[in-house]
Amino acid sequence: MNNSDLHGTLALVRPDLQNDPAKQQGQVGVITYIDNSEKAYMSFPKGGEGIYEPSDLFQLKDTDFFELFKQSNDGAVNLKDYKDIFRIDLLTKLGRSTDLLAALEIAGENRNIWDKVLDSVDSKMTHQQTYAMAR
Repeated sequence: MNNSDLHGTLALVRPDLQNDPAKQQGQVGVITYIDNSEKAYMSFPKGGEGIYEPSDLFQLKDTDFFELFKQSNDGAVNLKDYKDIFRIDLLTKLGRSTDLLAALEIAGENRNIWDKVLDSVDSKMTHQQTYAMAR
């Protein structure tokens, strides 16, 4: 995924972001552009725009995370977290943009599952650049 592949994709502004001049913490928006300095320009369905560092944005992981979660779960997860992960998994499998938006909103509201279902846009960009250089 290069920077232009991110254009038009959904992303969640970190709900715990301290300094957000656009005041969109916890909101899901669309990445409209990434400039040469790797600033992400976003537009939000409820109105507004913002410019963010890729590390301040989350996207869903590109894996069947519920299946991985079930395999690695030691039974120590609470019921709400389990239900949220299950709902996110179902919504991502449907694959419609409204479903992906709902999945990101669910993930943003439950900090306990961030590490299981979300990746920063920055890490996705870094991973893709490493992959491209290796080929």
